[in-house]
Formats: sequence, structure tokens, C-alpha cells
Amino acid sequence: MSLEQAKTFFSKTLPNGLVNNDKKMNYSPLFDTYNVKGRINATIAKNEWSINPDESNKAFAAQQARCESVGNGDQFDHLSSLASSEDTSSRLRCGWVYNNSNPDNGRGAYGLRQGPLKTDTPGQWMWNLKKAQEKYHTSICQKIQACSDIDADIYKKRCGWCTRSGKAVPVAGGQLAYPSGTNTGCPPRSVVLRASQCPAPEPIADPNYVRTPAEACVPMPNGALGRACLLQKVTAAGCSDRGTLSQALRAGSENDYTSALSRERAFKVYQERSSMPMDATALKTGKLTVTDALNSFSKLQDMAASDANGGLQYAARDLCLNKGAIDEYDFCVELQDNTAAPFELNCLQNQFMRMGGQKAGASYPTPTNIAFYNNLGNWGAVKRYIQSILDKTRSQDRKTQEWGMKEFYGIKMQNKSKPLPYGPEMAWKQGSDEVVISCERPLPIPSGYHKIGCVGDEENHTMEEWVSWGAGNGWIMGIPPVKPKRTQDFAWDTYNPVFLTDGNVDTPESCEAKCVANPSCVASNKTSVWGRCFGVSQKNMPVHIPGWEAREVK
Repeated sequence: MSLEQAKTFFSKTLPNGLVNNDKKMNYSPLFDTYNVKGRINATIAKNEWSINPDESNKAFAAQQARCESVGNGDQFDHLSSLASSEDTSSRLRCGWVYNNSNPDNGRGAYGLRQGPLKTDTPGQWMWNLKKAQEKYHTSICQKIQACSDIDADIYKKRCGWCTRSGKAVPVAGGQLAYPSGTNTGCPPRSVVLRASQCPAPEPIADPNYVRTPAEACVPMPNGALGRACLLQKVTAAGCSDRGTLSQALRAGSENDYTSALSRERAFKVYQERSSMPMDATALKTGKLTVTDALNSFSKLQDMAASDANGGLQYAARDLCLNKGAIDEYDFCVELQDNTAAPFELNCLQNQFMRMGGQKAGASYPTPTNIAFYNNLGNWGAVKRYIQSILDKTRSQDRKTQEWGMKEFYGIKMQNKSKPLPYGPEMAWKQGSDEVVISCERPLPIPSGYHKIGCVGDEENHTMEEWVSWGAGNGWIMGIPPVKPKRTQDFAWDTYNPVFLTDGNVDTPESCEAKCVANPSCVASNKTSVWGRCFGVSQKNMPVHIPGWEAREVK
């Protein structure tokens, strides 16, 4: 070492950091390094010695972001970029967290050979990025089930087909990517890079022949792909058999694979909103290539995996991942004032309720009046119409207010043009214990009376109108008088009454008067029997009258 080199040797920093989780630790005493002139070296003074895996450490955050970044959104491209650019001699650099169950969910992370400094991604820590790249690349090609798949966009020309092994192999730049690997090698002359170069499969003419998975996509005699092939490619594209697409294709008829799918709401929404909808005609008959099927299903899967949460994404998730997912989305939130009709009934009903209306309101949207709302033109007109009904409920004009209350709340107001001398909506019949109340606003039935019916607003009646009709039969509007507290039930026994009158002369009122006048009488029969009445000296006392049934007065 020369003298000049020795002068600065101990002041040079190496690309190594001290890892510590304590942000408050003071490192400066450890690094009071001085050069030969006795001053703190500027390189050391400015160096960030500590590496704290926390967002507050800008140096660490920048390195972590570089390792995690997915650039164009393709994880394999990102891993390949890291594998070709990282300094493998550095003790601190990017590694890869490999997710064995789903390699697409792997992530880059900043760390040491022993592991990442910080990551939320579960999986195997791979310090050797080249090995991680090979493992990921191999997993991509293992999804390919037939030579005809290799042209699909989902594989991005990363896979070829080895005709000798009958399996897909990773390729890069038109040649084998890992020629020496047990599962990735293939004689160069046996490698096919385009589907058009694939060996023609042996035709299967027997319609009853049970195909193996490898034979699923051998075209039928008419050139169409079978149902099993389409289902196979749905899964290969990353969709689940729990999705509507898979289930509906299974349920479709032999002549129309989409007979069930075409009725699904998620399919209709996806086809209407997607910039690249599925070819419904080709799916119906199976007249499409394997590549087209894979491309179509993979685009569906991409939309299902999107971070966006609009109606299109929910429809894609329903089709691809989980039947019923579309029911979780409220399409009504997408409606703007200029959105043109027709409108879904539930959106109209929700808006009516949101503005304060009730289901009992005559204008509450139903299948019967939905055409009226759709004829209003756009969503803004619908809201203005509902608001106009609400405004009428507050009108100073009695007729207008009555209409508004009926349409908005379902409440029929009494006609106040003829003020009534009563308030409660109840009527009772003289000489009986019968009452009638309002069906919509029922009042409690007074003790000693029973309800024989109710007057309903939907019958276009008011209580006043009903009482007017029944007035000739003794009906009176209002709360009936309190009943005397006497019980009229009787039972067998042999006790004698306090008094017994002669027959054919007494009424219930005169019988009661006799009981009141008799100090020993506490209760009497309500109705005379053959004109006779009797009293008893205590309640619940059994009574026996010669020639009568013995009964009890409570």
C-alpha cells in the first residue's frame, strides 16, 4: 500500500450498513474516524451509516421501493430486471420473496442473505435472483397444457413446446432459457416456438371416446373446441371453477355452450362495459382457437384482479372468481343526472326511500309504474319528480297536501273542509261491545270491547264516511264509554242468590239498580233471563236458581 493510499484507507466507507431497529440509537461515537490531518472526513460525516427498516429512513425506503417496484406491472419482467442489474457482491441488495402457491404474488425486497429487512409478502426468501427467475419462469410454462397454447398473450412468448417431452419449456430470445435444467431442457430441433409449428394432433372421430386432459383441446370433427377444452382454458387463465363463467359453461347445452351464461347478469354487464368483450358467438359454438380462448379468458382474469372497484370489475370477479360477487356492487351509485333511462327498479326504489318516501306511498316505484319513471327521460328528471311530490306534502293547499301525503307516505288525510267534533279514528256501536278502528293507524281496543273490523285507506274511505254509512245502525264516532266492571260468566253450583225477581218485568238496567240498592249485593247478572235478575253477596259466587242452570257471577 502506498503512502497516499494509507492516508485515506481508514476513511473510506464500504457499501455495508449497520442494521438496527432502534431509530434513536446514536451511532456517531462509533464512527469518530479522523484522517491524517485530524479532521472528520467529509465522506464519513455525510454517510448514512444506519439502515433502519422504517419508512422514516429515507435511504432504506428508497432501496425498498426500488426492490418492490413492479414497473410495468409484470412481476416476471421486474424479477428479470433485478436479476440482470443487482450487484451480487453487495451484502445489502434486492432479493426475492417467492410465493410457491402463486408465484405471481411474489415480491422483491431489500435485505441480506439471511432474509428481507422488511416485507409483508409471505413466501420463500431467495437471495439468488437468477435461481428465482428460473423458478418463476418454469412455473409460468408449467401452466401450458398443449402446444397450441404457446401463442396466447398470457405467456408473452416466454414458453416454447418440446415435441420430445410433450411439455412446455421456458424460452428467451427465441431459444431455450435454461437448456441444462432437468425440466427446462430440450433438444434444440425439438423446440417449437409458434403454435402454427405444432405437430397436428391425431383426429378423434368417435364422439363417445373419453379424452384425456392432454386431448381435451383436439378439435372435434367439425373443427370446434369441446366444452372440456374451454373449461380447461378458463382454469389455465387463472379463473376459478367457482366463478359464473365456469359453472355456466358446464350448464350450457351441447348445441349452445352459452345458453346458461347468456342469462347471467354478470355476463351481460361485462359484455356491455368491457372494451374487449368475449366473442359470444364463438363461445356458443366452440368455433375459436385455443389461443383466442386463452386470450379472452386471461383478459377477464386481468379485469377481475384489477384494483378498481367499478361495475365492470365486479362483473369480472363474478364471472372469473366467485359467482354472486356482482350482487355486492351497488350499480345505482354510477347514475348521474344525465344518465338516460331505462333504470333498474331497485335504483328507483332506493332513491325514493333516500329522499324520505315510504313503501306505502302510491308513487313508490313498482313493476306497475316503472314505465312512468323511465319515460321521464334521465336520472335528473326522476329526482326532480320525486322532489316535487315531497314539496306537495308541505303545501298550504289542502287538496295538494292530501295528494302529496298519499303519494309520498301512503297516508290518507281526513277531509278537514268539514271539521269533525272528534279526533280518534274509532267508532263504537250503542248497546254492544263492538268497535271499528283505522287499519293503518290502529288504536288500542278499550277494555270490555272487541274489534269487528277496520277501515282501510286503500278502500278510499275516511272514518267519517264509514260512520255516516253506519249511523242508522247506532254507530258513533269516538272512544266508547268505560264498561262497568262486572263479569258475566256462570258455572254450575247450588248457592242461592241474594235476591231473585219475578220474571218478565226486569231489564239489565233495572237489575243493576236493584243490586245497587241492596247493601248485600256486590254483583248481578248482565242480562235478564226470562225477565228475571238476581244478585250475589260476593264476586265469583256460584248461583243456583230453581229450574235454572247454576251459573257463576264474578
